[in-house]
Formats: sequence, structure tokens, C-alpha cells
Amino acid sequence: MNDNKIMDPVQYIRIIYALKKDIEDWAETNLQDLWPGKFQLSYMQVLIHIDREGTTNKLLAKQAQITKQAMSRIISSMVEKNIIEVQTMESDKRYSKINLTEIGKNIVDESHLRFSRYIDTISDGVDQKSIANSLNILALLLDK
Repeated sequence: MNDNKIMDPVQYIRIIYALKKDIEDWAETNLQDLWPGKFQLSYMQVLIHIDREGTTNKLLAKQAQITKQAMSRIISSMVEKNIIEVQTMESDKRYSKINLTEIGKNIVDESHLRFSRYIDTISDGVDQKSIANSLNILALLLDK
């Protein structure tokens, strides 16, 4: 691939889809043992957006980019599994603050560690600065 030439849009789609699929397959295989009960990738989509200080349900739904109905099911399931806890906001009863429990914090920390190792493995021999630049550019594109 020529670094100075813009790729065919179909190639972008194929690359992004392949990377997404690879990460999903890796996560289902390598994170299952961290979860109480059956691991579902949709849990991680929500869990990775919860700050250590907690996150409001409104912000979490926006960041995770899922429907309110799906969010409600995922939140209920994670509360049952003691991964998160939900507190009604005193300042506005319409909103809740979602916090990680100790189990949730351990899941997030161990997931980050394992994912870092995974990235190190798949990027062996590739310039780390180029990877970081590419990810920063993708992040900028997502923000538009």
C-alpha cells in the first residue's frame, strides 16, 4: 500500500470491518473468564465508557452509541452481576450516575492489560508511532 495515495473507499471499509471482526473475536475468546456469567461484547461497549468517578446514564448512552432500550437491558444485567451500581442523581432525579463496582474495576483493568498485550502482539514489527498517528486520525474522523 502506497502511503501517499488515497485508498479506494471500499478498501477502507474492508480494513475497518476486518479489524472490528478480529477485535470482537479476540474479546469473546480472551475476556470470557473475567465475567460473572456469559460474556457479551455489548457489555464492553458500555463498560469502557464508564469513568472511575462514575458516568451519567445520558452521557453513557451517547458515548456507547446504543439505543435507550439496549442500554437499559445491558445496565440491568450488569447491575445483577454486580459489575456496576446505579445511583439516582440528587440534583436531577431524571438522571442516574453509573459507577463501577470493585468487580467492574477489576474487569476494566484486566481487559485493558490483556488488550494492550493483544495490540503488542498484532503490531509486532510495525512502527508504533505510525499506529498511534493512524489511531489519532481515526479518532478525529469519528469526532466530526
